[in-house]
Amino acid sequence: MDGKGIIENVLILRSPSRRAWLRNPSNLVLFHIDGDIPWSQGEGGTRGPNLEAFERKLKPAMEAVLAMRQQSDCLERFMLVVPYYSIEAWIFQNLEEAKALYMRHYPHGHEAVRLLEHYEGNRSDLEEACDLKERFRLLSQHRLHLVLTRWPSRKALNTRRSFALAVERLRACLERILAGDAH
Repeated sequence: MDGKGIIENVLILRSPSRRAWLRNPSNLVLFHIDGDIPWSQGEGGTRGPNLEAFERKLKPAMEAVLAMRQQSDCLERFMLVVPYYSIEAWIFQNLEEAKALYMRHYPHGHEAVRLLEHYEGNRSDLEEACDLKERFRLLSQHRLHLVLTRWPSRKALNTRRSFALAVERLRACLERILAGDAH
């Protein structure tokens, strides 16, 4: 996470539409960064160069902007989403549809289809692979389709990896928001 990215993200918080969004105590803010390391090296989703850079650089900058805007209470509604190795590990959980896309659009992609079949029995391996973008670059143009077409959330949860951790964080964040509404 470089300085330019931090500045861009902090500027997003400064935009009038984002400030209005943050004023509503029922709104949740999801913040995505890729782990950029295999899940097995991320100590259960608690480590990684991008996560550490977020904690060291971006979070303090966000806190400063929100404090300046007198919106520090918004921080409890910020939820960090960190897929390991990258967001493709989540997107490509839709292995059935990914295989169908290869067969329909890339009939010579037999090697990719075999690899997708391997992942069907080993879904958690998707979060260990550092090269999903390269291995399945033909799927990159179908990312939205993969997410919107029967995406297998239950199977992704059952890997007990970064998606399951994100869902657990979301539950906790929603509980905090709902507890705040009750007061």
